[in-house]
Amino acid sequence: MMNVKQISAHDRLSFFGLMVKPVQRFPQFILFLQDLLKHTPQGHHDRMSLQLALTQLESLAEMLNERKREAEQFQAFKETLRHITGKFTTRPLSDSNRYLLREDNVTQLEFNQSGLITKSKPRRLLLLNDMVVCVSVAPRASDDFSSTERLGLKWTYPVSDIE
Repeated sequence: MMNVKQISAHDRLSFFGLMVKPVQRFPQFILFLQDLLKHTPQGHHDRMSLQLALTQLESLAEMLNERKREAEQFQAFKETLRHITGKFTTRPLSDSNRYLLREDNVTQLEFNQSGLITKSKPRRLLLLNDMVVCVSVAPRASDDFSSTERLGLKWTYPVSDIE
């Protein structure tokens, strides 16, 4: 009977809940220290230690958030690379020191001799830390459920060569 109570207890966390719990502790500790500082008199001998602990914890939380953002950017870049096809090789794009800074959809326009637009083509520009990449954007075949679009590598250009 005791095992049944343990398994069905309302205060037990799911596996996902257990994984998220350590990440939630930083904001909880920061709020706790802020509240504690609010109720600690100015001349109290522990006030300086509490302020230092709060500053260090806020710095650590900021660093962790930055690292998380960098990891998410790197993962998004790797995912984008998986969907790029074309006559150029994507191997140099997957350099481990290369990461995505920004990604924007643009329209490439072609003009005739009179200056009128003759064609417009959807393109995506990927700004990497050392390179600009242009890919064509086309809908994915209806039988391919892994992605909603097909990316074709058009050109790459080193950022160092751009004025």
